[in-house]
Amino acid sequence: MNKKELIKLLKKALKEDCPKKDITQKLIKLPNISTTAKVIVKKDGVFFGEQIIKVLFEISDPKSKIIFFKHDGDLVQQGDIICEIQSKSSVVLEIERVLLNFIQRLSGIATITKKFVDKLGNSEIKILDTRKTTPLLRSLEKQAVLAGGGYNHRFSLSDMVLLKENHLTELRKIHEIEKFSELIKKFKAKNSKIKIEVEIETIQELEEIDLSEVDIIMFDEFPITELEKAIQICKNKNYKVELEVSGNINLDNVHLYHDIPINRISIGSLTHSFNALDLSLICV
Repeated sequence: MNKKELIKLLKKALKEDCPKKDITQKLIKLPNISTTAKVIVKKDGVFFGEQIIKVLFEISDPKSKIIFFKHDGDLVQQGDIICEIQSKSSVVLEIERVLLNFIQRLSGIATITKKFVDKLGNSEIKILDTRKTTPLLRSLEKQAVLAGGGYNHRFSLSDMVLLKENHLTELRKIHEIEKFSELIKKFKAKNSKIKIEVEIETIQELEEIDLSEVDIIMFDEFPITELEKAIQICKNKNYKVELEVSGNINLDNVHLYHDIPINRISIGSLTHSFNALDLSLICV
């Protein structure tokens, strides 16, 4: 997400959280004084959100000063200080929740991604995110995946072709599956730079469809034994493709793919089932 888009997003978030005035501050009648605040780590993980902190204070108090001790992608431990902020006390109190809501969630994504990368233990196989992201926050969440050592799958439906189960079902209604390769060839003749990926769900489907013209084959929810058979079929057919696996892959079983000759593992839970990293903002 570029800075202009981020400013727009953060202004909307601030407006949502404080549509008129902070009536708690109205009650205590804080003087217009400066304070020092620190963002502190309460649980080990990976930090992501440096730009968010910077832009929030640029919007709310252009004269604020921030010193960062940790940066995006850094491993952090309980008790670490992410940054120290000097700003108006009224500003710190007003934007605290918005700031934490963003950086805790994004750091949670970076943290779970790092855990998957470490559990897999094979840098030759990419851990990829998916489009299972929070609406309108995809760019930030995918940046957080990168910070955790992962890779980005397609950003949108416009980036690459990915034919999944429902696409193939609908395709069969209008074309014989034998014409699949011909369709791919015609598309590539006009769109040579666009990659094409096909999701395969069974060995039978793999044997039925000619995938010689595609760039990536995704094996969805294949047990390891079936996956090994599928990979051998691809070798026998002399497919020059990248191989991807997806579906029901978690921190307890991702290590099983360490020695499997695949290129990619896509994991939706990186951005839809993560735990926010516990961080706090403390005035001192």
